[in-house]
Amino acid sequence: MVRGPGIAEGTTIPEVLGNVDFAPTLLDLAGVTPPREMDGRSFAPLLLGTATTTAKPWRTTFLSQFQSLGLQYFGKNDIWNQSETLPFGETIKAPLAREDDPTQWFIYDNAFNSWVMLRTLNSTHNMAYIEATNSSDPRNPTPVLSYELYDVGRDPYQLTNIYHEQPPSVQADWHTQLHAYYLCQGDGCP
Repeated sequence: MVRGPGIAEGTTIPEVLGNVDFAPTLLDLAGVTPPREMDGRSFAPLLLGTATTTAKPWRTTFLSQFQSLGLQYFGKNDIWNQSETLPFGETIKAPLAREDDPTQWFIYDNAFNSWVMLRTLNSTHNMAYIEATNSSDPRNPTPVLSYELYDVGRDPYQLTNIYHEQPPSVQADWHTQLHAYYLCQGDGCP
């Protein structure tokens, strides 16, 4: 939700926006040209009603990802009751409370909980394509542990993975698209 000078009350934007679009938009609204290498795109013209048909078409696909970072804090639970050796060599015995907050406990979230998703919403597709990885390098999401493809229009809760029902050419196309978005930067993004 955005409010400000020149933005009509009740304005709704049907275009696909991502969190990477907020920084360029705020810079644009402040009269500052976003750096060319900055990911995302200003949606100020959409807010202000000044978008033109000659402008670069707005995206219909965006990339989202979660990269596991390891040690995290969560509320007390009873499921972790063994010793764990962490990647940096320290061994801790669970449960181990934070010194500054004894109600919080260490939980190690390993890299097998990392994923990259390509979300497409256009006139022909309402899809989510996901590759789960065990990569600790966010620039290299391989090897892929599992592939998922959901028709979000028909399956909004993403309960039925249709990836393996697709022909190899369609599977390869989703993989290629995801990596094009994953490796792009700034103006070089589709």
